[in-house]
Amino acid sequence: ASYGQEYSYTKVLEGSKTQTNPEGIIISSGVAEYEPLIGNEENPLRQPLAYKVENWMIPDNSYYVETPVGESFYPSASVGYSEIKIKSIQPGSGYIKHEFYTARDFPVFTEHTIVQKKPDKPKLRERLLKFSTKDALTVSQGHVIKLNNMHGQKKATWVYAEGEDRPISGQEFFYRTEKNNMYALDNSITAINKKGKIHKITVGMESDFVADMRQHITESWSLDIEGEIDTSPTPAFGIPFPLPSIVPRYAYASTKFKSATVTKVITKYGIMNKVVSYDLGSRVSVENIAYDAETGDVLLTKTENNFNDPVYSFTYPAHWTYDQMGMAYKNLGIKINGATLKDGRLTLSEEDHKKFFVRGDEVIISGSNKRLWIKSVDPVGGDLIVKLMDIKGDAPADVNNVTLTIARSGRRNMQSTPVGTITLLENPITEDDNLLFDKIVAANATMFSDDWPDYCECGINNGKMGNVSDPTIDGTKIGFVPHGNYYVQGAAGNWKAKRNYVFIAERNSSKENRNLNIRKDGTYTQFDPFWKPNDGKDWSPNKSNWAWTTEVSKVSPFGFEIENRDSLNNFSSALFGYSNTLAIAVAQNSQYK
Repeated sequence: ASYGQEYSYTKVLEGSKTQTNPEGIIISSGVAEYEPLIGNEENPLRQPLAYKVENWMIPDNSYYVETPVGESFYPSASVGYSEIKIKSIQPGSGYIKHEFYTARDFPVFTEHTIVQKKPDKPKLRERLLKFSTKDALTVSQGHVIKLNNMHGQKKATWVYAEGEDRPISGQEFFYRTEKNNMYALDNSITAINKKGKIHKITVGMESDFVADMRQHITESWSLDIEGEIDTSPTPAFGIPFPLPSIVPRYAYASTKFKSATVTKVITKYGIMNKVVSYDLGSRVSVENIAYDAETGDVLLTKTENNFNDPVYSFTYPAHWTYDQMGMAYKNLGIKINGATLKDGRLTLSEEDHKKFFVRGDEVIISGSNKRLWIKSVDPVGGDLIVKLMDIKGDAPADVNNVTLTIARSGRRNMQSTPVGTITLLENPITEDDNLLFDKIVAANATMFSDDWPDYCECGINNGKMGNVSDPTIDGTKIGFVPHGNYYVQGAAGNWKAKRNYVFIAERNSSKENRNLNIRKDGTYTQFDPFWKPNDGKDWSPNKSNWAWTTEVSKVSPFGFEIENRDSLNNFSSALFGYSNTLAIAVAQNSQYK
């Protein structure tokens, strides 16, 4: 037997199917993103752009330049295929067709402003007398080149049964485009920030702006002195008498030319807006409605089921509720010069604290490999006291006028982790751009923690954690002892789910024609969100009418969960071995001791 797949890169030319040719004309599905710069005389974008120089009382001079203007900014020459069919070399299994967007769907757009001219010609008197002649001309023009990354982006995937022309399943992918131009990308999205405010922002777009301004001035001066002597005999004496005359001539001429050319190159990256899935006649679409203003993650989606009823899903991101689960870029690599440590403390103003330190930061003292950990950041009066500890959990030695570098941020880059979801039947974004949750179908929330109890397998392997030797950091051997450096021991800095909550409330019910209305019933009669905005600070939990279901009670510093319990106080625990990689025992209704 032989196995394999066959790839086809052809398609039927649109509109080529006729009664005499039902199969149509087969052509390549390849689309050139652009022609090579060398030897592209047949490039259809090369068109003459005519202009002329107007003359007075003689014929005008006609010229032209070739388009496209700004060709060096165009994409390089490449070919992408709009359709690819994949089928098995063994008959009977049908085939899969992949469709892609190409430069034909989203071409490069160029726009140019009309050349603006502002001449300043000399007056007629100046041109006749030529005492002072000033001739000036100012011109300006703007160009914009709009690029995109849609050449090769997935458009659709279809699955066909053997011998069938209609797909049995598939997916279509849609990107955000302008309302009046389906070939131009729209990069304006609805975003929600940490304050809970909703606004429009632009993402996925780069702009390069170049201005070329030139000035050319030509000035000339001339001074002529004309003299003559007129001799004529006087009437009285008849003797010639000279009459000299001197006539000075002064002329000044100035020619000034100014030009301003502005070129703007805009590159837009496609934002997937909607995915429509088909399967055996059913159709389900998922549309992205709102995004996180800081990370760009999708927060609100809209799903249309087979009844064309919308179901919305809203997700709370972790960095709204826990700053230390947020983005490390905010302070990673920052250097603080002239720092002084005394009694394990670093005193900073509150403004400095906002810019720099958070609990769990790892800093390095300049000129050494000594690493310190930020133990706490506490407000005292108008300042904030930053407490530090060394690798063993002790206060570091006093130092003066040193540079501290944040080598690892206390923020753990877990910003996309969901801390709660709400499923509802109405769009929670109101007309006045506020969040209002109504007709809730389901809601859950999760509280996280990085404060875990000390863990020790006492009596096993001389009290070491697991069957491994003491780890080392920066060459220093670290034992797992209580009250040491809990970041090194894994008891802090590892953010994990602590408790899961569900909302408790009665649900609406009604009947239509003596039957349950399954399309509309089941929503909560009242609802209060678990997370409340806090003016840009970490959101506050609201546990009213929320009940916790499960809780993680113990976590190993090696990263895995070793004990949990439910709301009925039923415990489950596990023991890990093989260098703390695999569970070797799991018990129900038991606590880890």
